Amino acid sequence: MVIILSGPDKTGKSSIAKGIRDHFDAVYLKCSKMPRDRTEFLVERYLNMFKDNPEHMFVCDRFNFVDDQIYEPVMEERPTVFSEEGKCYYKRELNKIPTLVILTDARIEVIQQRYKDMGGDWYVPFDKIQAIRKGYQQVSKSLGLPVRWIDSSDVTIEENIGEAVGYIGSWMRVRRRDYF
Repeated sequence: MVIILSGPDKTGKSSIAKGIRDHFDAVYLKCSKMPRDRTEFLVERYLNMFKDNPEHMFVCDRFNFVDDQIYEPVMEERPTVFSEEGKCYYKRELNKIPTLVILTDARIEVIQQRYKDMGGDWYVPFDKIQAIRKGYQQVSKSLGLPVRWIDSSDVTIEENIGEAVGYIGSWMRVRRRDYF
């Protein structure tokens, strides 16, 4: 079982992912940006790990297949490393594993304030955030996986974690019929 948390920077992904990990005693994976020539290799390794360990819940703080489709075109102004055939393949493979995607977001002025409070960002300049937010909205419609959105604008991180745990619990009850 795989829970993927993705979304723009400063929207609570890591905090929510760690809360889910603690609640479900899940395996936590921080999926960082990889060099282009290693990205597909890494995604393939993760997929194999997920398939080989169906008894575990994996919580991915980002997932290269989702995030690289957004960040590469926005940050590096070039197409994603994933070809159309590759996207279809990874969607098919993820659909063989119980997978839920939770996308985090916040209003742009909230993200801007978080940037200021945290002293900026070493990778993502604030002026790119709107394009990244739009990218997540587009990719969420094409993943072929169940997607839930969490808006972290006006609630505490504990409330966001509770919302995510609720989504996962409901999703697990429905998926249990299909996988267990």
